[in-house]
Order: sequence, then structure tokens, then C-alpha cells
Amino acid sequence: MKPLIALLCLVATCVTHSSLEASDVASLRIAHGILLAALDSGDIARMERGIHPQALGFFRLSQLPVKLTSEIGVKERGPAIAADHARFANTTFDSKYVVAGNTGIVVSRMALTPKDKRDKNIALTYTRVTDVYTYLEGRWLLVSWHTSDAPLKAK
Repeated sequence: MKPLIALLCLVATCVTHSSLEASDVASLRIAHGILLAALDSGDIARMERGIHPQALGFFRLSQLPVKLTSEIGVKERGPAIAADHARFANTTFDSKYVVAGNTGIVVSRMALTPKDKRDKNIALTYTRVTDVYTYLEGRWLLVSWHTSDAPLKAK
């Protein structure tokens, strides 16, 4: 009888744990979608609610990271981040979401097509994007983002 009770407790723990992970991933997916919509629309107020004040990341066409500080935050850098994001129409092929403790990672593959005439020399680009979030004070905040060109699949 004791092994059966132990087994039932283990199953209950696994079911509870997996549902917690699923809800964490679901909330990360929602927060990520809201932030992407804020970037697309240039909504600085929503960007401020979704980006950690000390976030660090790279613009698409830059080698230099954008570092947010208490002096230069989303309010100051947000328009440039949104403008960089808005230069491309993106088609996301797939995204993977992982939550470990209070850290969430979103890894995506996408195709970027330049929308801006200044970028006429840039062709369709296949890209890998990694966004790192932290769960702080009841919400997911972006703490790091990185974009890199992806090699085309061999046929």
C-alpha cells in the first residue's frame, strides 16, 4: 500500500509541476506578444512596462549593444528600438518558449524583409532571435535581446 501512495503522490506532484510550467510558458508567450505589438506600434508606455530598465541588446544592423540605465531608459531609447524593429516586415516560422525559475527564453526563427527604401541593398534575411526575460514583481520583463543571421538550410 505504501508504494501505491508514494506513486500517487509522485504523479500528483508531476501533474501539478507540469501545469505550473505550462502556465508560466503561457504567460511568457502573452508578455512576449504584447511587447512585440508595442514595438510594432511604437507604443513607448507599453514598451516601458515590458522591458527591464537595465536591459541590454543589439539593434538589427549594429555591432554595438543598447544598454538601458536609470539615466537613459526605454523612454529615451524606445523610439530608436521601435524604429529599428519597424524597418522590417517579419515572418516568424517558429518560436520556442522555455521557463526555468524566474527566467524565460524565447528563441525564434524568422524572415526579415526590409520595408525602408534606405535598406534597398539588404535582401530578404533569415534570422535567429533570442529574447531573455525575467519574472519580476508579477510580470515578465525583457532583459536581453540578440538577433543574428541564420544560414540557409542545405537542400
